[in-house]
Amino acid sequence: MMEKTLYNQINDYFKNRQYQKIPTDIENVTMYGVYDKSNLYLINVIELGPEFALDPERYLEYKQLTMQQFSKTEADKVVLLNLIIAKETQVLYDAFNFVPDLSEKFIDVVWFINENTRKLQIPKRQLKNILKIDKEVRKILNNEQTTYYKLKPRKASIWITWVLMAINIAIWVSMEIEGSSLEIETLVRSGAMSFPLVVLEGEYYRLVTAMFLHIGVVHLFYNMFSLYIFGYRLERYLKIWQYMLVYLGSGLLGSLMSLGGAYVSGMYPVAAGASGAVYGLIGSLLVVTNKIKKPIDGVSSYILWVMFGIGIVFSVLTPNVDILAHVGGFAGGIMLTHILLKPAQKTDVL
Repeated sequence: MMEKTLYNQINDYFKNRQYQKIPTDIENVTMYGVYDKSNLYLINVIELGPEFALDPERYLEYKQLTMQQFSKTEADKVVLLNLIIAKETQVLYDAFNFVPDLSEKFIDVVWFINENTRKLQIPKRQLKNILKIDKEVRKILNNEQTTYYKLKPRKASIWITWVLMAINIAIWVSMEIEGSSLEIETLVRSGAMSFPLVVLEGEYYRLVTAMFLHIGVVHLFYNMFSLYIFGYRLERYLKIWQYMLVYLGSGLLGSLMSLGGAYVSGMYPVAAGASGAVYGLIGSLLVVTNKIKKPIDGVSSYILWVMFGIGIVFSVLTPNVDILAHVGGFAGGIMLTHILLKPAQKTDVL
């Protein structure tokens, strides 16, 4: 097998992680793009040689063209990381050892990869940590194993999320017809959960049925809106059985956490809602975004953490909201997804 060039190894790293490739007019330059939080990161992999040299003046021209090309982006910042591969880097190192202006919308950063020594050289005045790429590049240069997750969105139509929403809505409507979703009697008759019924009476099915019931239209709307926002994104990356396992497993763990909280506190309220399962989807989506190292339809790991935090604060401040079910569901989604995605972990071929 022919050994890959350093240029190809670095390019394969970004290709395997599904960074979006952006066309360029220069043969020895490959550009990739990815959004993280509210910023757009552009990564240039540049191979210098006898036919393609680089000096500060030429670099400035290229920088201006790149700024014009991405001037209309809605990102807060555009960070251009140039990974320059060359056999001799010292002269370039001295020329590009400048301090990036972090107050500008467009921030350019230059790192060097010395082909002869296989070392990553980051000028002292430059930014040193961008998307943890520096650590991964050093592993590649040291011939160490680097891994990634081969996860691609399914092209098939999204329907499981809609089915779950329909089931929840249909059950709520039937409860309203029978009585009211706000009445304890209707909730208990429909399968809501309470410590005495589950533990003392042995009605363990309520751990599952409770996650399909909702107390009032506001409760239903909030959970169904959240199920749609997070569910349809997650469903694109998981197999149907994986998605259902995460949803039901997270909901079940949320129910168990709620039951444990009732036992410790000595208070036995009637509990219902899909919140544990929905928080499980948030946790699962957080794992997926971390594995593929990019947002899913504009939702990044940063946004997911913010929304989880807001949800927990809301749970603490709002009476009769079961925070343990939310935390349990979130933890369940994270744990289950880590296990389910283990087979999708691949190793870069050097």
